[in-house]
Amino acid sequence: MPPWRWYLAGGGVVVVGHALLPVSLGRDLLYVAVALSAVAAIVVGVRTHRPPRRLPWVLLAVGVLSWAVGDLLWSVWDHILHIEPFPSVVDAFYLFGYPALAGCLYQISRVRRRNRDHGPMLDSLVVGVVVVFVLWVALVEPTWTGSAGTTLGRVVGAAYSVGDIILLVQVVHLTAATAVRSPSLRLITGAFSLTLLGDVFYQSSFYLPVLEQRVSLLDTTWLVAYLLLGAAALHPSIVPTTAQQPSWPRLQVIGLGQFRFLAAVVFVLPATVIIEVLSGGEPPLIATSVAGIAIICLVTVRMAGMARRMSEQAERLARLADADVLTGLVNRRRFVELVAARLADPAAPAVPVLLVVLERFSEINDTLGHRVGDELLCAAAEEAARGTISQQNALRSAESYLDYTAFSRSGLVDQLEYEGFSTEDATWGVDRVSVDWNEQAAKSAKSYLEYTAFSRSGLVDQLLYEGFTPEQAEYGVSQTGL
Repeated sequence: MPPWRWYLAGGGVVVVGHALLPVSLGRDLLYVAVALSAVAAIVVGVRTHRPPRRLPWVLLAVGVLSWAVGDLLWSVWDHILHIEPFPSVVDAFYLFGYPALAGCLYQISRVRRRNRDHGPMLDSLVVGVVVVFVLWVALVEPTWTGSAGTTLGRVVGAAYSVGDIILLVQVVHLTAATAVRSPSLRLITGAFSLTLLGDVFYQSSFYLPVLEQRVSLLDTTWLVAYLLLGAAALHPSIVPTTAQQPSWPRLQVIGLGQFRFLAAVVFVLPATVIIEVLSGGEPPLIATSVAGIAIICLVTVRMAGMARRMSEQAERLARLADADVLTGLVNRRRFVELVAARLADPAAPAVPVLLVVLERFSEINDTLGHRVGDELLCAAAEEAARGTISQQNALRSAESYLDYTAFSRSGLVDQLEYEGFSTEDATWGVDRVSVDWNEQAAKSAKSYLEYTAFSRSGLVDQLLYEGFTPEQAEYGVSQTGL
């Protein structure tokens, strides 16, 4: 049996024994021993498996150790010194563990994020805003308005809520940003989920007598979380967990699950307000308004990103459907469509077609292999893509124009046609220029403002007259500060 399984099995026996013990110093010291065993397991796992990035595991060990020291001091304050541990210096160790653990989760999600996709971060922020609202209505606001406790106690209690929210946001971000979850990553996610669940029940125990009478049972959730973190470091998949993920372009599936997730999270907001009103409380108008505005902004940005991604995937699929996989040239179906369109055009009665034959190509495939044959096809396609002499001249002319002034795409095509290039050659040359048309619009807008004054709408109209698209014109004007 692998070491991580032995660790979980042995730790499980200790957790069961801990749950059967009465509340005492010995029970608390056993709790501290389990926490310290998680730190030792993390150190052993890192030294044994040598992951490529050790910073996340160092932060994890520091965070768990900080909590273990807090657990030890809590036991000393409670059972030996007979001093109320909350609020005290003990809380400093607990609170210090939150940024270390959040840093661990952030470092893991950063190396595993897919293709710089910001969707997972937006999803996690939406969840964070909703959780902040719910905790504020259910726990924080009643604590601040109540007369029980000191100001320091209220501040420390709120700090714990903030720490839990930060961890929750990072857990959601890590889960959403990862396509393939290794066993080690699953153990980490489960550990933090149990930790957050235990923290929520613990904070709720101050308001629910049923939970307050059984609050010692919550120790089991935190102990299991410690064991899962130790097992995650001992598992061999610790190496791919923090390894840089490949960022090759691929189609991303946009299913109903993402829309259902956003809808479910958004509905929590009015549901919380309804429950608060039905329970006889005052509706939290200010908190609801602030949370609503934040969620609307985040969901709007998220939906815009989804729409943009679907548009990009549609364009990519269209290119794949029209191009040959090996050479990138248009395939037979697209070739037939282009010829048919030219034949249907009354302005182009003749359609010249040039046939290129690679002599002895079958012999090359049979003697040198298909790999060499594929390389020959790619070389021939690259040569064909260079265009005719007239097209290459159009490309050089387009590049020279852009070196000293700004053009829209259609404006540059018109300029090349004015020089005598055909529409096909001019379009071929312009489409192969490496240029950002948004930046060309911004450059043109700034040049106009250098010698005369424009209103925003007037400058947009001027750029539209030059041939820029509405989106390019708006972008160009926005870059001037108007």
